[in-house]
Amino acid sequence: MARMGRVEEAVELIRSRLDAAGNPAGLFLLEGRFLVTLGENEEAELAFREALRRDPETLDAWVELGNLLSADGRDDEARRMLEEAVDRGTRNPAAYFRLAFLAEQKGSEGETEAIALYRRALDLAPDDPVTLNNLAMVLVRNPDTLEEALAVVRRARKARPDDPYIADTLGFILMKTDRLEEAIPLLIEAAEAIPGNAEVQHHAGMACFRDYQWDDARRFLRRALRLDPEAVTAEEARAALRKIR
Repeated sequence: MARMGRVEEAVELIRSRLDAAGNPAGLFLLEGRFLVTLGENEEAELAFREALRRDPETLDAWVELGNLLSADGRDDEARRMLEEAVDRGTRNPAAYFRLAFLAEQKGSEGETEAIALYRRALDLAPDDPVTLNNLAMVLVRNPDTLEEALAVVRRARKARPDDPYIADTLGFILMKTDRLEEAIPLLIEAAEAIPGNAEVQHHAGMACFRDYQWDDARRFLRRALRLDPEAVTAEEARAALRKIR
């Protein structure tokens, strides 16, 4: 509550200075960022657009607006904003990250584009754990890049060792490369930390199933099915449960 109060005060301070400062684009950009923090997305969008109206070379405004539109499900508009930032020469890794995320939404046909964009984001922010994690999850879909996926996600784990989502990704890739002894503790760690995520529960359950750890396999697979009985992996989970003695 105290933090929100300070953010609101900051917004009012920015607004009070806009006229005195000649309404520079940078202040509208800053106002928009604070408004996003407050959850005032419509007002934030107006602020970012005003920043761009006053100075189209405010490159971070293109990026912030693209991210905001994407979060609102307006992916085509978001892509246009982000591509504009890229065309104008932004060095903000968030632009490439979000474009990569949008490319992933195309399914298999967007994978090559997503990989290239995640790599570009990493050129600008080499140790960003979320980008590393996401890149690894795209690379793991291709048997030819499994080992690269493993190397990438190990970098993410080193950068953020307590993140259960990264633990899940690392464990999943280790399982895919038949390193069960190393995979299972990571997947159980993730499953215990994120009990409401069906996919994470499924990963832990299948790893335990493959290692004949029936009790844990049963526990995690049943939890995965309770959370999402219609998941694409649900039939695999049911088949494994039928085989457990």
